[in-house]
Amino acid sequence: MSHRHSVGLRSWGFGVLFGQFMFFQTTPTDVVDIYDGPSPESSLLTSIYGSHSGEPLPLSSSNEITIKFTTEGPNTAKGFHFVYQAVPRTSASQCSSVPEPRFGKRIGSDFGLSAVVLFECNPGYTLHGASAIRCESVPNSLAQWNGTVPTCTGMYPILHAHCHHLLVC
Repeated sequence: MSHRHSVGLRSWGFGVLFGQFMFFQTTPTDVVDIYDGPSPESSLLTSIYGSHSGEPLPLSSSNEITIKFTTEGPNTAKGFHFVYQAVPRTSASQCSSVPEPRFGKRIGSDFGLSAVVLFECNPGYTLHGASAIRCESVPNSLAQWNGTVPTCTGMYPILHAHCHHLLVC
């Protein structure tokens, strides 16, 4: 059985939202998706599951985000504690936030000019797209990334094996 719950967060006034999980522990089948806007139809900022601690999330591009928690199965875990605040937007000197690809990770949390963000996929998944993007200055405009976030696609399904005395897993 699958359960989904979404909640929207908004700061009043202008700026963007900065968020951080103080602790995060879910089962591998429980996923938290954070969207850059008022609904799950907005752009995905990040999608996480498993165990994490204190990692900052990408900045939103506006004053609203949506958090969607999806859980499947009977197993339970500690859960998560999310803290957020509004911060001023710095558009000419900072690129927009960059999400982690689903089934992968982003390496780097500096979104300022000339910053480079790297991407890699979890074991069993293949990266499609650029493995790195750079924040570049655009004359008379906002700073922009020179590419888009890649995707990670599965090469094979994950099999769960039970190991016995002489079986190598």
